[in-house]
Amino acid sequence: MDSRVNLVCVFFAMLLFPEQAHSKVYYHMVTNNLNTNASALLANRDYSGLPPGVEIQVPYMVFVMASWSLTADGSSVTCTGSILTDVWVLTAAHCAERRPNYPYMFVAAGRANIVDYVRKRVVTNMLYGIDERAYGVQERKVLSMFPNPKYAKNTISGDIALLLMEKPFSFSNTVRPIKLSQSPMKGEMWCRVGGWGVDQAMKTTYLMKFADNVRARPASMGCTYVQSGPYICLQLGGPGNCQGDSGSPLVCDGLVWGVSSFGMNDKNLPICSPSQEEFYYQIYPELPWITYVMEHKSQPNSEQIYSPLIFLIFAAVKLTWIL
Repeated sequence: MDSRVNLVCVFFAMLLFPEQAHSKVYYHMVTNNLNTNASALLANRDYSGLPPGVEIQVPYMVFVMASWSLTADGSSVTCTGSILTDVWVLTAAHCAERRPNYPYMFVAAGRANIVDYVRKRVVTNMLYGIDERAYGVQERKVLSMFPNPKYAKNTISGDIALLLMEKPFSFSNTVRPIKLSQSPMKGEMWCRVGGWGVDQAMKTTYLMKFADNVRARPASMGCTYVQSGPYICLQLGGPGNCQGDSGSPLVCDGLVWGVSSFGMNDKNLPICSPSQEEFYYQIYPELPWITYVMEHKSQPNSEQIYSPLIFLIFAAVKLTWIL
């Protein structure tokens, strides 16, 4: 009964404060789909092993989360992204697919251990902001989403997207942008990969992990499962990406060369297996599109905005189902 009362209060709060209630984006399929029940969120987790100063080493990396606050258990879908400017974040297009059940999207920057932030943001009311100082993050609401028009889910081509923040980031030693490569990858390179994905046991720790000295090469240079197209693969047997790492940058020589897209293996193995080949979509072919969007789309895209009325009707239907 208490949960129903809380939901009713939330609904009427939206009626009274529509400017805080409606979302300005449409949503969203991301690789990591989590049931974040409060007790399950913190169960059997060990946060003692995070190296100090991780945020300073990867200040451009951000946690991307979409959530729906009126479900009984609270749920979220997550990705990783990278900061390009004070208002633009780069991620994967499959992290920006339409997903009306998740009308809120937030980006959190500046902290590698985000377990307390995630618990606060998902389990409690999504309608209002949080105390950024208390959780050590800069949280920004996503104003508009721009999936690459070339993106095709069935082929995973064009798998990049841009997210426009509602307000700018404040740059610091833990929150900083990163530049994009202005040329295609033509040979093997040693790179850095990372993200907030699950571990090999498929557990979500909400600790950002990264690895240096990962060998990457373009698909045309002998990747096992894809031998052509604008893709980059990581060396088999090395660190790989897991659920929740989608959209994370492939950083070589201090520049972003690709965005984490998908993995493949022929042994029916689970994801995160060392035998899985990880693929990143190359940035270079999409530089004209990226430049155009960042220069001309600084205002919300009308097709990507929920009006307050539509959102409240949707919320009322959800509330009726729950009650």
